[in-house]
Amino acid sequence: MIDKGDFVKIDYTGKTGGSVFDTSIKEVGEENGITKPFEPMIVCMGYGDIIPGLEEAIKDMKAGEEKQVKVPVEKAYGQRRSELVKLVPLKAFKQSGLEPVPGMIVTLDDMPARVQSVSGGRVRVDFNHELAGKDLEFDIKVLAVMKSSEEKAKSLTNSLIPGANVEVKDKHVKITPTQQNLNTREYGQNKGYLLNALLGRVGAEKVEFDEVFEKK
Repeated sequence: MIDKGDFVKIDYTGKTGGSVFDTSIKEVGEENGITKPFEPMIVCMGYGDIIPGLEEAIKDMKAGEEKQVKVPVEKAYGQRRSELVKLVPLKAFKQSGLEPVPGMIVTLDDMPARVQSVSGGRVRVDFNHELAGKDLEFDIKVLAVMKSSEEKAKSLTNSLIPGANVEVKDKHVKITPTQQNLNTREYGQNKGYLLNALLGRVGAEKVEFDEVFEKK
């Protein structure tokens, strides 16, 4: 049984209407024209990291188990809401140096939205999730279930800062990133997320990053 607070590593493929919209598996992604890094996903159970229907299915699984899951709209991204489609003055985009076009994903009021149309000095944007109003299907495989603090710290660090060395002693986590890690633009953001997760979800009381920056 998978409990709240456990970390679960899964491979997944999500579909709606028979079409694949996301996957962690490279071969499946390439076959369906999906371009992104393909890696298993680590889920911290009980924190709302994933949609309710998928989390409910995973909690009854065990390492090595595979399952096909149907998730109704109510346990996915909910029904579409007309009040989340809004008109925004075009000048609000111009002031930010943006030229909105249909299909563009933008962030307004710290929320992602999709541009639907541009007309008469106004931009129609949709704040609904792109999968709102849809029933979903998932093929999932539980690769590992991590219950100890050491397992959680190492798996989480590896997913966010690949190749970094992780040492765990009592509630002290020491992370030594590679020079390649330090040279990536994503490092700072990933480091911040990792720090919060280690302190808030893994139970660490001290997190140390051993960083040495070298000139390229």
